[in-house]
Amino acid sequence: IEGLSSEELLGNLALKKGHTFDITRMRKDMKMLEAAAGDLGYAYAKVSPQMHKNPEQGTINLQYIIQPGSKVTINDVLISGNDITKDRVIRRYVYLAPGDMFSTTDLEDSKGALSRTGFFDKVDIQSERVTDTTINLLVQVKEASTGTISAGGGYGSYEGLMVNASVSDKNIFGSGINSTLGFELSKISQNYNLGFVNPKVWDSMYSLGINFYKKDYEYIDYTQNELGANINVGRQFFRHLYASVGVGYVDNDSNYDDDYIFDPLNPLATFYDDQYSKVSFFAGVNFDNTDDYYNPRKGYIAGLNLEYSQMSGDMDPENILRGYTRFDDFTKVTARAGAFYGLNDWLDYDLILRVKARYANIISQKDEYMPIAERLFMGGIGSVRGYDPYSISPEVLGNRIGGTEQASGTIEASIPLS
Repeated sequence: IEGLSSEELLGNLALKKGHTFDITRMRKDMKMLEAAAGDLGYAYAKVSPQMHKNPEQGTINLQYIIQPGSKVTINDVLISGNDITKDRVIRRYVYLAPGDMFSTTDLEDSKGALSRTGFFDKVDIQSERVTDTTINLLVQVKEASTGTISAGGGYGSYEGLMVNASVSDKNIFGSGINSTLGFELSKISQNYNLGFVNPKVWDSMYSLGINFYKKDYEYIDYTQNELGANINVGRQFFRHLYASVGVGYVDNDSNYDDDYIFDPLNPLATFYDDQYSKVSFFAGVNFDNTDDYYNPRKGYIAGLNLEYSQMSGDMDPENILRGYTRFDDFTKVTARAGAFYGLNDWLDYDLILRVKARYANIISQKDEYMPIAERLFMGGIGSVRGYDPYSISPEVLGNRIGGTEQASGTIEASIPLS
């Protein structure tokens, strides 16, 4: 086929010279060759293997015969199964339009993009031959329950009894806009949240998000009370790369827990007594080519985010005695990466291998006082299992004061339940 390089295709084969013959690898190679032809417009290319045996040497010569057929273009894109989601919202994520040359990669990327929205329980895209050189794409979706009015409760070993209620919809009125209004209460926390995100403003490549929240959380040694808001604007670059910028404001009031033993002779006695406000500027770049929103079985995620924060507030007299004259402005760098691999082809069982890594670093701008609430703590299911949340921290005279750099890695094998 013109446009296909034999050398490149040979380099991508799973079954190569010298390998023990494996029918699973051969089938994988056949799919790869059909996909390579499909990227050139040959939607109905067929690959047939021919084997020439040499019984005396115990070897075979394996030859793949590609029957490309005709190149085809897209006649129309027909959408079905969407009772709520508007057609134009679905078309945003379909990378093939009428008049385009067929491409296997575009077809697979469209399935992945629709699945990552979280709007659908099932996505299927099939081709329907119209003529020898044109096809229709049949986009069939099964909508998920994206809108919920919920009230519930639970129990956790750290948070105790929990109750929550919310009104949320990832796809309000079928517009693709994500909106949330809710609260969550437990023995140690009170959270309230109101926000919305439009991932495709006016069907463009730009996104807009606004969020208001109030958070009261009782850590091991102190309670943090936050009232904040943020707004961000993002843009999609290429198919899997996203960038965003934003600004946020937080008013913080931290106080000792009731069982905290206050020692006026301890030079760190007021470390958990911070009242300040913070204005932050955000910038981030994220990559996501996974195949599903809830249970990705293949693909990668990666992200790099920067936060520059300017602090203001009344400095506690004890901190002034320690030589601090102001709250410290800082830059926070966070990075994350993850890889997902479904093991069904190897084990004939729906088991997903996940490898994740996270890193964060806080860079001081003035070498002044940095509030404990802005520092880094680890522990708990979100970072290091087997430890109480926020219990892993540098300590000074028995006080957990948080760190300025952290890293964690996780290897998981998960079984989807539904």
